[in-house]
Amino acid sequence: MPEVTITPARAQGIEGLRIAGEGLAVTVTTACGPRILALEGPDGRNLLAELPDLRIEIPGLPPYPLRGGHRLWNTPEIPAIAYRPDDAPVTVTEVPGGVDLQGAADPVQGVAKRIRVVIADGAVHVEHEIRNTSDAPLETAPWAITQVPPRGEVWIPVGMGDRFGKWLPNRAIVLWPYSSVADPRLTLGDDIVVVRGVAGATGRVKVGTQRSRGWIAWRDGGTLLLVEAAEEEGSFGDMGASTQCYSCGDFVELETLGPVVTLAPGERTLHRLRWRILPVDPATPAAQAAAALGLGSGVPLSD
Repeated sequence: MPEVTITPARAQGIEGLRIAGEGLAVTVTTACGPRILALEGPDGRNLLAELPDLRIEIPGLPPYPLRGGHRLWNTPEIPAIAYRPDDAPVTVTEVPGGVDLQGAADPVQGVAKRIRVVIADGAVHVEHEIRNTSDAPLETAPWAITQVPPRGEVWIPVGMGDRFGKWLPNRAIVLWPYSSVADPRLTLGDDIVVVRGVAGATGRVKVGTQRSRGWIAWRDGGTLLLVEAAEEEGSFGDMGASTQCYSCGDFVELETLGPVVTLAPGERTLHRLRWRILPVDPATPAAQAAAALGLGSGVPLSD
């Protein structure tokens, strides 16, 4: 098995750890979080957004630091609950090939968040856990958000074939109130929806669909960040949009959600991702490039 090293590191001035191996490296936070602030491929370039000064300002609440990178949220998106700063240190446990980052319990949210990061088989495996730390049942869903710089394009695959028979629909496109189908960053294709990142752009666009093909990806020139998440059974919020993309002038987000569950006190729910960094032709149209990479039904993630 290739060696994976874990060494102290800092990102955006925040103490953390760098996990490196198999031509990949991930920097996670230990002084706050759990967060992932850097993902490096063979060229050593951080593919994730770096937003040390960007915050969400909600009246009556402390500012929520975005920071960039990758974070774990959970539904429902009620600002007083969802936009809670994760500034407390995490508990770190080394596991084979990586680390386990256990965040502190939040008394307002009633949850504790955990992220496990492991490098294996040429990929970064990210496991997310939401645990109910309250004394009452909690209805929620895990929500994994990966922020990248505002450039390139996100590929969101849509349903293919007769999923429910030829007389029934096989896909849905979900739009948020601030989104316009005329937005030049948005292209609705029969096979793949494309959302572009444009630095400094005004306005926002967000689109989602069902995760029927097990992935969402971001192409930045000749590099593709492939985010794989298995199709999961259950009901999903946001009109069933278990895969989503948000684009604004500061960053682009690749988002995946787990099914809505009701957790008894002490129970947990998991959501797993796999990140792969692949070479891609920068000029080939999205659907053709995805087909050339063999991105069809996706690869289910094992337990």
